[in-house]
Amino acid sequence: MKNFFLLVITLIPGVIIAQPAKIAEIENREQSVISMVTAPDGHLLTGGDDNTVRVWDVSLKKQVYSFSGNNDWITALAISSGDGDQRQYLAAGCRDGSINIYDYESKSLYYQVKSNSQTINDLIFLERFGILLGASRDGNLTFIDLESKNAQMLQVSPKDLQSLSFLEAEDLVIAGDGEGNMKFISPVSRSIEKVVQDRQDF
Repeated sequence: MKNFFLLVITLIPGVIIAQPAKIAEIENREQSVISMVTAPDGHLLTGGDDNTVRVWDVSLKKQVYSFSGNNDWITALAISSGDGDQRQYLAAGCRDGSINIYDYESKSLYYQVKSNSQTINDLIFLERFGILLGASRDGNLTFIDLESKNAQMLQVSPKDLQSLSFLEAEDLVIAGDGEGNMKFISPVSRSIEKVVQDRQDF
């Protein structure tokens, strides 16, 4: 049995129906893309199973640079704004728990740390505090001081930390874990200030 579909279009005087825009497509045959971030300069950065961060010019639809030196799959990416005279950093978190920090402008490795034994799920720069935060599968939150290159860990959850965000109004980092909990953490005292276990707690 054949199926028939009837498309009815109603034309309204004075109304212009927009045509769908063409979507740019970039062929990336070198890696399976696991993580992505957009840089302030408009470039798209991808990380994946080839242990490489690739930098793409979206308008030209081609790769323009790459960052190597990672020991495992890249599972998280973050880039700082580099506003003012601040150095612009690129951070790549890996499946083996390591984090590479690059100087984005000079395209050189700035610092490498492996304070976790499991996958880095998310990264976030807190430029006002001069730190990078990494959330890992082993429930640890890693604080990396970008100037001193000192790394400290805080055990936040018995389950994996999956995502990070920053609540500017209260100067608190929010870490979401595998049990659905949200931990509110002070980047200054590096302690857990509040735990929300259910959305009804708001």
